[in-house]
Amino acid sequence: NADLPESEYVTFPAGKMLVAGEGDDAGYLVLVDKPKEKFDVTFLDAEGQTFAIVQVEDGSTVEAPAATPAALKTWQSFDKWDFDFTTAITEATSISPLFKVGFTGEGTAAAPWQIASEADLLKLQAYIADGQTTAGKFFQQTADIALSAAFDGIGQRDMKDTLGSDLAAYTSANVFKGTYDGGNKTVSGVILKTGDYIGFFNSCYGATIKNLKLSLGNATGWSDATADQVGAVF
Repeated sequence: NADLPESEYVTFPAGKMLVAGEGDDAGYLVLVDKPKEKFDVTFLDAEGQTFAIVQVEDGSTVEAPAATPAALKTWQSFDKWDFDFTTAITEATSISPLFKVGFTGEGTAAAPWQIASEADLLKLQAYIADGQTTAGKFFQQTADIALSAAFDGIGQRDMKDTLGSDLAAYTSANVFKGTYDGGNKTVSGVILKTGDYIGFFNSCYGATIKNLKLSLGNATGWSDATADQVGAVF
């Protein structure tokens, strides 16, 4: 009422409001908690598109969804969400995923990335093909691996035909530059696709490959390749 003196004003506690009572409180105004505003928390996928949406009350925390988004690269796997989940949500929020190299281990001499399956070999193949360097990285084969299909080899194919004798060009090329310890394990059923300068490792630069056994299926199309294991060494 505009005519009500200020001394008669009633101040409600923060977060409270008056509503019409019901039941035994019918005909009265009842002081209740104000409903909290809710905000959308949007979890994104690897492409920045919506993966999941969770509604959270103002001032509350959010929990990560049980499912996790797939990586764009075959050699990646989900690592964690880029968010501190102890943070209270006070506005609409988007949370992005973080991905890591999808090998077990750290890629160091003390904790090398482990190669335990055909899928791991394909990850290594794709990792190099995508321009990721293996320089200073260590790989350890931990099991015998039987290949189920023809293998394109690790590192860029036909290197000599592509880059010729310009050795400086090989330092930036997609070649294997790390240390691969086969652990005296065998990769069997190796069928290499045809071409020049190909091998289980198509091309290497400053690399170390040791203790690796290959059981070849049908290695065909060799031209000037230097070895069954390595197509070209620089």
